Amino acid sequence: TDFVGNVGDKVMTVRVDSRRPRVKALRVVHAASGQSGTSPDPSGNQLLADVTDFGTVRLALSLAGPAGRLSRAVRTPASGTVAIALAGVPAGRYVATLTATDRAGNATTASRSVVVAR
Repeated sequence: TDFVGNVGDKVMTVRVDSRRPRVKALRVVHAASGQSGTSPDPSGNQLLADVTDFGTVRLALSLAGPAGRLSRAVRTPASGTVAIALAGVPAGRYVATLTATDRAGNATTASRSVVVAR
């Protein structure tokens, strides 16, 4: 209703994004070991994750291990394999926890034990 009493209505469809992103296959690879692509880390170590969602996803990586707790964050399109460089991460065994959050705030967390070699 407007200020002079006119009444109107409109039917609209609203879609609510309640699906969480999917994260699969956390693994550490060395770019020189047959993996395609490049890494800003001179050692070539990267954590790869297969992520599926729509739009853009924020990835927060936490590594707990011999060097304490280290973290990395990236924003990425949400389809395919994402490489996160592990520059400055000392060699050792870590528990990698990756949280993918989409624009609607839906989140998924995946954890795995990984080994970083130099």
